Amino acid sequence: MSQACIESDGVSIRFGPVRALEAVSFAVPPGVVAGLVGPDGAGKTTLLRACMGLLYASEGNLRVLSHELPRDVALIKTSLGYLPQKLGVLAHLTVRENLEYFGALYGIEPALLRERMETLLRVTALAPFQQRQSQHLSGGMRQKLALSCALLHRPRLMLLDEPSTGLDPLSRRDLWELIYALLDEDGGGEPGGEQPPRSLLVATPSWEEAARCQWLLVLDQGRVAWKGDPARLTEQAAGLVWELDAAPGAHEKLDALPWVLSVGRRGGRLRVVVSREMPQAERPAPRAPGEALRQVLPHSNPHQVAATLQDALVLIRRAEQKARSGAGWGSAAPGPGA
Repeated sequence: MSQACIESDGVSIRFGPVRALEAVSFAVPPGVVAGLVGPDGAGKTTLLRACMGLLYASEGNLRVLSHELPRDVALIKTSLGYLPQKLGVLAHLTVRENLEYFGALYGIEPALLRERMETLLRVTALAPFQQRQSQHLSGGMRQKLALSCALLHRPRLMLLDEPSTGLDPLSRRDLWELIYALLDEDGGGEPGGEQPPRSLLVATPSWEEAARCQWLLVLDQGRVAWKGDPARLTEQAAGLVWELDAAPGAHEKLDALPWVLSVGRRGGRLRVVVSREMPQAERPAPRAPGEALRQVLPHSNPHQVAATLQDALVLIRRAEQKARSGAGWGSAAPGPGA
């Protein structure tokens, strides 16, 4: 089995009294689109910069592409690609001129650069616009250009910091299709081959985008909330998510129940995540969630719905919080995955 493309063992990063990352441990498998998920301030950008050797760990060890950081940072520079939140393309240059400019910065031989440019223009569908200045491109097209510039030197590991921010839904979808196309395009790696598989780590605050990834690292206030297969995370909440009619006062009634871990609105209905351990009825067996919800809100028409990644993470967080507070019905799900 190939070695992890990023390995973190107890990494903590401090900015004065503030701990941006706290004892973060994980291993990103090679050859996947991995998601780095969390809200603003969770530590996503801090972790990406540490992986590039721009920030040093206060505690713990970090290895990228089998190299120890910060000691071996010079050895991985040509193997990394980075797309920051603020685009680095030059507004006054055309699409083609931007590619030529960044190719020269990477020191790519002219004939090889032309070949790689043609490939990227084709894959990104930017070929018809290659003579247009980047300032006159749409947001989605500029993002494709920035990603192409970062990929010219064929990095083995690509780090993308919230690449779809500000894009409309259609452009966001196109960008994700491009991400997977680039994973497969030229040098995706073959088992047993000489070249290791290309990997992408994509930071995003969006659970919709997280569902597109093949592996997840979920950060919450600088700590690991989950790591591993997205399907395994969703399984944690299977059978525990319900929707019901939102009558006046329903939200408050449900929020006060110790076995209800989360209540949120979805249109004219309420979405409820319940604990795996339900309260006892008069008979020895525990009540089913639907029966318990009908007793609290008789005309709410509760029905079970498919769980999402966000439902599962809410389940884990709230169960841990209620277990620590002694509120009861807290053992809903395990903590961070393997």
